[in-house]
Amino acid sequence: MQLILIITALALKSQLISCEFRFANSYGSNMVLQRAPLSANVWGFGEEGQKVEVTVTNAQHEVQQTKDTTVKKDWNGNAVWSVKLSPMKAGGPYNVTAKSNNVQIVLSNLLFGDVWLCSGQSNMQFTVGMSTTADEEIASAQNHSDIRLFSLNQFASEKPLQDFDLNNVLLKWSVASKDTVGGPAWKYFSALCWMYGRRLYDQYKIPIGLVDSDWGGTCAEAWSSPEALAKCGLKKNSVQTRGDRVRLKRDVLVERTVYEDSNVDPNSYSVLWNSMIRPFLNMTIKGAIWYQGEHNTIVNKDYYACVFPEMINNWRKKWFEGTDGSTDQMFPFGFAQLATVGADFSSKRPDFAKIRYEQTANYGYVPNQQQQNVFMAVAMDLPDDKSPFGSIHPRDKATVADRLVLGARALVYGESSINFQGPIMDTCSLFNYGGNFGIKVAFRNAEKGIQVKGPTGFEVKASGSTEWTPAEIISPSDDHQSILLSLPFEPSLNVTMVRYAWSQTPCEYKKCAVYSIENDLPSPPGVCFIP
Repeated sequence: MQLILIITALALKSQLISCEFRFANSYGSNMVLQRAPLSANVWGFGEEGQKVEVTVTNAQHEVQQTKDTTVKKDWNGNAVWSVKLSPMKAGGPYNVTAKSNNVQIVLSNLLFGDVWLCSGQSNMQFTVGMSTTADEEIASAQNHSDIRLFSLNQFASEKPLQDFDLNNVLLKWSVASKDTVGGPAWKYFSALCWMYGRRLYDQYKIPIGLVDSDWGGTCAEAWSSPEALAKCGLKKNSVQTRGDRVRLKRDVLVERTVYEDSNVDPNSYSVLWNSMIRPFLNMTIKGAIWYQGEHNTIVNKDYYACVFPEMINNWRKKWFEGTDGSTDQMFPFGFAQLATVGADFSSKRPDFAKIRYEQTANYGYVPNQQQQNVFMAVAMDLPDDKSPFGSIHPRDKATVADRLVLGARALVYGESSINFQGPIMDTCSLFNYGGNFGIKVAFRNAEKGIQVKGPTGFEVKASGSTEWTPAEIISPSDDHQSILLSLPFEPSLNVTMVRYAWSQTPCEYKKCAVYSIENDLPSPPGVCFIP
């Protein structure tokens, strides 16, 4: 009888918690809500049928707008209320007050600005204090109180979650400061996320909200919904647990993190989508940035060219639906192309180059037909073999942020005159110079010319062969938009393909072969066929 009473009490407690009138836990005082022209979504939980009034007031307590709604059951059976605010221009501070049945809850010291989600694995998780510019970045935080930060703890779920428990919040919405930016290693705050947001703020003086949700050593499949994975032919009947998962051979390329309280393998399909992405879908965002791919050099590497674009497409679809059209259904998505590991510049291990290329859906560049409104920062020329965190974790996140922000400025913030890409490998052809044969490699997006910083990085393959042979650069061509390669074997062998930077660490720091004169950006890995 006593056991029954205990169970009944626990059930009633659970019911009371589920009926509590509150904001979703992804919201909080000090946060940034998405500015105009988009409409910020504000939502939470309550008792089904309750009337809810949401009011926005400024610092003078003047009402800016009021919205009414009713608590209704959602897809998951939860009693949820939600309002779409009228678009608000950048600025603040504001308070958002929700009232229901004489109960009042308040979010204070809010700003309207641009909200960016930052996600991926360990190079996104890599914190400011671990970076080469840590002192500068942490000191600058005191002067950036209009940047607000939120960081989610790492946890996996077998089922899609509507909200997460407050125990899973690593850093609640906070004003940028030396303490919130320079937190514990691997905890908060993400170096790339912070540096990206700070540069956007410095450029436009618009409040920036940064949501950090990442987990080292995880694959893209974990961050993708079942719907997205099904489009790539990947299905899963059950979720692997820590006890029964297939244990991969430990590899220096993969950083595994502690599972802590979760018994779910964070690399099981969709488990991080369920827990660390799904709960944000009702929050209006401006866009997302991503740094991931290392784990996919050993897991499902032949699927990445499908999985990654489909993940982006699905995130966009689900955010558009989750915010009732408030989030752009083609919201901008930026990513860091896979960095390097080790210091063996002669290594031909292709896995890293393969994933870099597949990150672009095998186009070699973004945006492209399959990845529209997508921008990329090339990072293969930033090796850091001396990194105390392992060479797979280069400490220079500032250069990655600089390159990523160029893409955002051009594609997101209307500075269309900015060239945010390096030279892009375009066509290859045989040519005759003084009776000798060579190969001419032409680049596009190189109208102001290319600069050659090193003689190596190109390889050629003959018809019928599986071997790739290095081909050295002879010189840039007279048009300054092409380079000339020596032919390493007889023309009669019929060279058919040329590839560039096809190794895990293709060059020394900022010394790959081809860069743009205009912006000093590197050419990404590329492949071309010789007709």
